[in-house]
Amino acid sequence: MSMTSYERYVAVCELRQPDRVPVSPLIMTFAARLAGMSYGDYCLHGEMMAEAQLACIRRFGYDSVNVTADAVREAQAVGAPVFWQDDEVSGPSPEDP
Repeated sequence: MSMTSYERYVAVCELRQPDRVPVSPLIMTFAARLAGMSYGDYCLHGEMMAEAQLACIRRFGYDSVNVTADAVREAQAVGAPVFWQDDEVSGPSPEDP
């Protein structure tokens, strides 16, 4: 019998055997490209990120996705300079020593 994604994760959490291994990929730049948006927009706009990730779930049938987008969003929130790139993972500003 096939399980739903929710049932699959509950089985794993309860140390039972699911019908298959749950699939929850980190799809960051891939999701942005599939949705036809820049990775910078994907990172900076939560609605766009959700749209891109939902498009991947619908197309590939993932059980869930991880909403990790970048490693600098929190740093920017506290005032660190960030270099946002259109199609690559963002990072510290190149002008920052």
